Amino acid sequence: MSIKTFLAKHGIFIVEHQPYSPDLAQRDFFLFPIVKSVLTGTRFGTVESAQNCESKKDGGDKKGFQEMASGPASNSGTCIGFSAAVLGIYFSGCNGHMSAVIAAVSMFFTGVGTAGSMITSLDMAPRFAGSLSAFTHGAGNWVSFLLPIIVGAITKNKLLKEWHIVFFISISFVMMSGIVFAIFGSAKVQPWNFVEEEVDKDINTEEINTEKEIAPES
Repeated sequence: MSIKTFLAKHGIFIVEHQPYSPDLAQRDFFLFPIVKSVLTGTRFGTVESAQNCESKKDGGDKKGFQEMASGPASNSGTCIGFSAAVLGIYFSGCNGHMSAVIAAVSMFFTGVGTAGSMITSLDMAPRFAGSLSAFTHGAGNWVSFLLPIIVGAITKNKLLKEWHIVFFISISFVMMSGIVFAIFGSAKVQPWNFVEEEVDKDINTEEINTEKEIAPES
């Protein structure tokens, strides 16, 4: 709370992650949203998702920076930046101070990913975002239980070369996940997000509009 108060005095307002609502697009939340996301870990992608949804509802089609920032571009930036930082730790060798600084930089890049894969469920299916997030994050976080076991098995002798193996394994997994998300990731709302009643209503509306366009003027 003291950090929020300090930043607020300097014109930077931090807003915690809120449930999905198109009304979010109508509010002015904070200055420098990318910096806020990286420093605090809170998500600015929610606002952009809401803006995309609101623009599509109004008949617009904003596919520029908003859609890209909450999709593969943001996630790729995280994967490349984090992998480069871990590689920097490898080259820092036994320099503990340099390794600590580079490790902090790697955490900087993890904040960028909050607008990528972390909010994909909001972009793809706002109606089922909670269930999708629980499933995907739960499936992804199970690795956290295995990680200490794997690291302990590799670094039995506490040698630097053993930690280098850990670093390269980490880089490999991060880059592979980034490539998969860049190819198959999407920020578009999926058809299965809508219930049958909404789909039927949209079809009927389109048919009525088509009939009005075809009908001759009286």
